[in-house]
Amino acid sequence: MKGFLKYIVVGLAIVASACEDEDAIKFKLEDTPKGAIANFTTTENDDGFINLTNLDNVNLEFSVDLRNDLQQGSDGLTQGSGKLDGNLEFAPVNSVDIEVLWTRANGEKHTGLISTLTSWPATLTLNADDLIGAFDAGVIARDSLELGDQFQITAGFNFEDGRKLPGFVTSVDGTPTIAFSPSFANQPGLVMNLVYLVTCPSNLAGSYTAELVSSSIDPSNFRSPQPVTVTGSGGVYQLSDGTLDIFGPDFPIGLAFSEICEVITITPGSVDFPTQVIYVQGPGTTYDPDTGVITFDITYDATSCCGLAGIQFTFTITPN
Repeated sequence: MKGFLKYIVVGLAIVASACEDEDAIKFKLEDTPKGAIANFTTTENDDGFINLTNLDNVNLEFSVDLRNDLQQGSDGLTQGSGKLDGNLEFAPVNSVDIEVLWTRANGEKHTGLISTLTSWPATLTLNADDLIGAFDAGVIARDSLELGDQFQITAGFNFEDGRKLPGFVTSVDGTPTIAFSPSFANQPGLVMNLVYLVTCPSNLAGSYTAELVSSSIDPSNFRSPQPVTVTGSGGVYQLSDGTLDIFGPDFPIGLAFSEICEVITITPGSVDFPTQVIYVQGPGTTYDPDTGVITFDITYDATSCCGLAGIQFTFTITPN
């Protein structure tokens, strides 16, 4: 299918950089009003993110095809009507490079090559080691991945006449950037790049049973076990009662917390009385992703009201 496909060079922000072969990537926009561009589609097997907590279970899967029904506008930057006339010729595409840009949470950037396609459409299935292996040796390792990193995948093109258009070029500040005009984002059904964040799944909302483990006061001050709920999403949650009914069953006081990559962080001020009932998180606060059990280790801040100051207690919530 590659012989008839022609590539459109639209909106290249940088024609050439100091470290690139100018003749290899310089094209005249007026000579290429129409051509082909890569289109990415994720499959149902694609996780949509890189799971930092389980790099052995990273599943990325997408298909790559080329579209040749796009047309740039007269300014060479925006898309035009997309009408085909069949009379424009340009160097046929010989192969397609599936390229990746790793942007670290600190802003550092590196590029790599995942695969070179000589036929399309094609489906690529990748794991964490496939991404790491796309870069030069020593650039990236499993333990160098951090929360907030991202991988951007796009396509570069090698033409039969020897010219090349890379997927990423060097921007004016000296860092890699995608080579194609963002105006393509407005083309219906066209996805010219994919972005995968390094993060952790979090879905803790639901009904739980709370049970006291230990306390610095008589356990009869608490109700255990008792039903509780966790509401929220995306790592930000509220527990319906963080006091284990210390004020009685008709006076629950909520506890806000976050879960990021299996780390629980309690918000000090309680949901209902943030300046009077203040939680201090202890080292025994944990989350077990295998069982779903969350352990809260709490001491009330010294400025808490109502005789709470200094009381320490530990309890678990177990999914129902």
